[in-house]
Amino acid sequence: MNSPRTCAKALILLTLAAAPALALTVGQIDTFEDGTTAGWSVGNPSPVPTQNIASGGPLGLNDNYLQLRSIGGSGPGSRLMAFNRAQWAGDYVAAGAGVVALDVNNFGLTDLSLRLVFTDGANTAVTQVVNVPSASGWQDIQFAIEAADLIVLSGSAAAALAGTSEFRLMHNPLASFPPPPYAAMVGVDNLELRAGGASAVDDVTAVPRAASLEAIYPNPFNPRVAVRYALAQEGHVRVAVHDLKGNLITILEDGVVPAGARTVTWDGVDREGRRQASGAYVVELVAGAARERRVVTMIK
Repeated sequence: MNSPRTCAKALILLTLAAAPALALTVGQIDTFEDGTTAGWSVGNPSPVPTQNIASGGPLGLNDNYLQLRSIGGSGPGSRLMAFNRAQWAGDYVAAGAGVVALDVNNFGLTDLSLRLVFTDGANTAVTQVVNVPSASGWQDIQFAIEAADLIVLSGSAAAALAGTSEFRLMHNPLASFPPPPYAAMVGVDNLELRAGGASAVDDVTAVPRAASLEAIYPNPFNPRVAVRYALAQEGHVRVAVHDLKGNLITILEDGVVPAGARTVTWDGVDREGRRQASGAYVVELVAGAARERRVVTMIK
């Protein structure tokens, strides 16, 4: 997966005005080549509105892309997030959609944790996180968006997908809303809706297909969480848990593992057997050149 098709950018949760469902179509794509923001907004007023940048996209010179910015702190523009109530509103279930793919470029100095949000006002669900490192260059990322792939914030995922009135992109390490204030700048291009099915997602995150974190459940968890990952071929794997500052908490797997799917569990203790505090932790999979991270939340 070397072509830049990233899934990136930031979502905003604003007060929803119910809108009629539009006709979503598998294969629809926002390229931003018309010089507009294609209906993507961060709301008004904002000191850092969405912008169409005329050059410097994944294809280089004269390739337009959408730029999203946030300034941190508090107030308008503090959070990295954007929304669309036009061509990305509608019935994802009836459309047979299973994947949203994008090209994304994290221009900032800090890592991003990107998610998509689907809501009809009463029902809201978010995707698993996709981590994009700082100064990433253009990358191709994908989000699995079928109901079973989503985390429910309110109501049901199926209902949120069937009647989406607002489609959002945000930075948030946690599956929650609102997202935290965060200073960032990211480019988004070639936002595409793809069909569902077992083989639809080549890779749900920006790591090679050779290895991927397939599921982490339950999340939030108490007292233990299961981490399922898959390898395309035998190789050395390291699965570790870190705190949000990057400090190593424990190692769940470290050795040569055969091809296929495996599940390891974390019971919320560190390498010395000490129970950890409630809060967010990062599960990291490293397999050769592949590296993927997901945030889990422990509650008591």
